[in-house]
Amino acid sequence: MSIEMTSKRGAIGESFLATEFLARAEVQLGRTRLAAGKRLARAGAVQWLDVTPGHVKAEVSAAIDGTLTHPQLDFGPRLPRDIEALAARAKRDPHEILAVLAGTYDNAGERTLEREGLSLLPSAELPLSFGCTCLRWPDVCEHVWALTVAFTEHIDRAPADYLALLGLDVEKLHLTKAASDAPPATVGPDPHVETRTRFDPARLESEILVRAMGEEAAALVAAFYAEAQRGGDVPHTETKGRGQGDGSRADTGDD
Repeated sequence: MSIEMTSKRGAIGESFLATEFLARAEVQLGRTRLAAGKRLARAGAVQWLDVTPGHVKAEVSAAIDGTLTHPQLDFGPRLPRDIEALAARAKRDPHEILAVLAGTYDNAGERTLEREGLSLLPSAELPLSFGCTCLRWPDVCEHVWALTVAFTEHIDRAPADYLALLGLDVEKLHLTKAASDAPPATVGPDPHVETRTRFDPARLESEILVRAMGEEAAALVAAFYAEAQRGGDVPHTETKGRGQGDGSRADTGDD
């Protein structure tokens, strides 16, 4: 089943994190073939997204003949010591990470982390690069852009996956209670690869929420996720190892 875009026209993404990610991608990759990529994504050409630390991969069907291509977007490199520093910062003061999970992360939070060298968004120090199995590579192609805009909306649906892209496992940050005994599902294009445990906002420690956001905001977040849990979970995004489209090239100028 392909990924259905919420945005059929106009702006893509709702939260600051999502819209700023796309804006910075436009600066770093250039806008060449962005419009074609949006058309592909909105037509349901993105079959699946695969998020692992430092990489987002996808399978995209070509507009003309439906040929499957495998673009990927690489974010980094983020060194192990940087990931450890970000994890330590999150354990010490979880405010920004909780804001990401609640969809309320803003420019003030980004600037705070940026001053500590822990920015969550693409920058000159943390550039985006890309790869694709199509014949347009090493130039940016519509398949890379289809992946990028689909992932932008995915950030709003599953913000924990954005943290996974940064190398953070939310379940190991002690922001949640003990994980469920139920084994993780193995769904997606490669059912033989074990998937990572998904973050469950319903298991957030109430004391951490209150400390980071205040009683009133914590109550709103808890009520929101309780209602979402009754209505159904966010669709799962599978993870697996590196595959096709491993070639990548940084492109920081407009074409």
